[in-house]
Amino acid sequence: MSQRRNNTEERLTAGLIAGSLYTIMLAIKLKRVGKKKQASFRIVVKEKRSKMQGEANADLGWFNPHTNEVKLDGEKALAWMKKGAQPTPSVHNLLVRVGAVKETKVALHIKPKKEEAKA
Repeated sequence: MSQRRNNTEERLTAGLIAGSLYTIMLAIKLKRVGKKKQASFRIVVKEKRSKMQGEANADLGWFNPHTNEVKLDGEKALAWMKKGAQPTPSVHNLLVRVGAVKETKVALHIKPKKEEAKA
């Protein structure tokens, strides 16, 4: 497992040293953990296109939707955001709730307006 993390770090530093030959998009995501029907989430920094259950670059905290509890290291999240990691809309709303980000919440489920059918 540590070899995979080292490869990711090497690619990150290689991209920075080589003058942005390619960029690795980082995202701050929710990783589902817990038993069936008792989900809780870890807040992690991962590559944007990586699988949800893969290894993360950093662990920032946790979120329990059943009790609505959040433990999040806002300073680490802001540091990763300065490095280029972009939070998903759900994580952005958690950052706003904790007070780490001074912005408004993002609408998660926007339904498109239905066009009136012409008879």
